[in-house]
This record gives sequence, structure tokens and C-alpha cells, in this order.
Amino acid sequence: MNYEYYDLQHIKSISIADYLNARGMQPIKRYSSYALYNAPYREDHNASLKVDFAHNLWYDFGLGKGGSIIDLVMLLQR
Repeated sequence: MNYEYYDLQHIKSISIADYLNARGMQPIKRYSSYALYNAPYREDHNASLKVDFAHNLWYDFGLGKGGSIIDLVMLLQR
């Protein structure tokens, strides 16, 4: 088997928007520096999940939580 090692900085550089798109999630609203999504891990009708393109970070205004792609993947895998 061929295993590749990724350090944390490499993983954190993976685009959150690209990751969500690959999972079939499209933004409800898109602006030049960020996009708003319905939070896929809870019932959300207000597009309260913000993804900041410049910093590659997310924040859920409904939960009051945010972070890197690692934090988002952990939340999605619950």
C-alpha cells in the first residue's frame, strides 16, 4: 500500500469551498471574499455557515463555532 503523509499545514491549505463542492454542497450566496452555506450538519434555513476564501476558515453563526477545514470535517463526520 502507498501511504502519503500530510502535515497539518498542508491539510489546512485544502480549500474549504472546494471540499464542500466535492461533497455536493453549493453556496446559497457567494461574494468576492466569502460564501454562505446552509450548515449540512444541522437544520439550517438561513445560510449561516460562512466560508472565508482569503483565510480558508469557516464560521457557523448559528452554533457560534468555526475553524479550519480539520474542524469542519470532524463536525461533518459526527
